[in-house]
Amino acid sequence: MGFRKKTLRYRGSRSYGRGFGCKNKSGSKGGTGRGGIWTHKKFSRILELKKIEEARKIRIINLKQIELYLCKFLKKGFLIRVAKDSYATTDKFANFYSKITGDGELSFKLKTNVKTTKSVKLKLS
Repeated sequence: MGFRKKTLRYRGSRSYGRGFGCKNKSGSKGGTGRGGIWTHKKFSRILELKKIEEARKIRIINLKQIELYLCKFLKKGFLIRVAKDSYATTDKFANFYSKITGDGELSFKLKTNVKTTKSVKLKLS
């Protein structure tokens, strides 16, 4: 003979075994809002730290990689062909990559709206 689950036993009992005084008050929730996030609300802290880590991530791409993946970037819409030997980055590129570094050289002109290092600025101009 098996046992019934606790949640099934509490169905229809109005207070689900918690009593009547402590349903919706802040004390039963461990504080209001973000209160206790660094002490007793551990799961909330983990979520908070994950958000901070995501915000800190910087995606960097080299000029060499842009040269290698030119066809892929054109197909995906990261780059647009402006003239015969010149391209421009799109908003899609800016949303994905946050910085261009100067490792390598380009055989074409590139207009960007992304942060670049000093060496890249010299190579692009």
